[in-house]
Amino acid sequence: MADAIPPAVLITAAFHLTAAKYFQLASFIMLVYDHCITFGDEVERIWKRKMTGASILFLINRYGTAIQFAFIVNAFNDPSWSTDFCDRVVAFEGYTTVALVGICELIMILRIFALFSRNYFILGFLLVVLAGQIILSCYGLSTGFRAALPPGFVGCIFTGPADGLFPAVWYTPSVTDFIIFVLTIVRARVYWNSQSAAMPTIIRFVQDGILYFLVIFAANLANVIIFRLAVDDLKAMGASFSQCISSVMISRLVLNLRAVGETNASDTFLGRRMQQYRSQSSSGGGSVPSGGIAKASGNDFLTRTIGDLGQELRSWGDDASYWVDDRPAKQPPAAHFNAFELAQMANNGSSKSQRYGGIATAV
Repeated sequence: MADAIPPAVLITAAFHLTAAKYFQLASFIMLVYDHCITFGDEVERIWKRKMTGASILFLINRYGTAIQFAFIVNAFNDPSWSTDFCDRVVAFEGYTTVALVGICELIMILRIFALFSRNYFILGFLLVVLAGQIILSCYGLSTGFRAALPPGFVGCIFTGPADGLFPAVWYTPSVTDFIIFVLTIVRARVYWNSQSAAMPTIIRFVQDGILYFLVIFAANLANVIIFRLAVDDLKAMGASFSQCISSVMISRLVLNLRAVGETNASDTFLGRRMQQYRSQSSSGGGSVPSGGIAKASGNDFLTRTIGDLGQELRSWGDDASYWVDDRPAKQPPAAHFNAFELAQMANNGSSKSQRYGGIATAV
């Protein structure tokens, strides 16, 4: 009976439960707020473009997480939920988290697949890591249970034993994210050294990859520390923030990459070189014919990375035959340059092969 519980214990339990509910609600508000301030970008970069695999994964992550948390907020605060009903559905909170975090990891894996020129060994390795993450997380969640609350307290909250694999739902994504982070840095060095035409996107890859890893790793680490050290009724307190920030970071990552796709070709390394040649000629009074060099952008990399997920990284925007890899790419034909540009490159270089945007160009 409730009167058998010391008042001081009830007060502490009520305080902890209220803190957990407010923290969970604040995480959900952060998620909704980010949706609101980025909805315009979503319309322009997702809804107004061709629907692709990347778009579908983006929408599952973005709206699936919001729907899940609307359910969880209700579970935390609806007094009409009976104990029997809570026992039947409480695990939904954990297993949907595993599924949606898996979607986030899949987006990151397919980015790496594109970055490594569709290397199926890399893809297979990362999918095995992802499968291990899901299996261990689900096994850990199978040990979970409804948090016991004093009579009269409202809340259907999922928790688990501190001495088992229940925290694997936070351990395992950290391992996957670390592997992806390392692969991103290693592969980005290849494009950086070649000064690829896709460099604006590569830079965005590295920036977002570092930020994503640090934020998600910190959130998961905080979850593990709280779960290991906090009192029983606060152990699951940080779970909501961890998933919400993961959803926000993945959504921002996809939208940021599509923003790079809006960059003009003149913002690429090769585009700037061609503009320099044309500017020099114009200052001398000569006419500058238009050429096909505007094609040479990193936009195709963007399309292959977050449009048709998992396709190769290409350095020449609209031409399917030029590939950037860790080996020399095929030379573009003279049709990519007009006669004036070819002459200017010859005058400014030598008979040796020069590299523009990571492509060996004989001039």
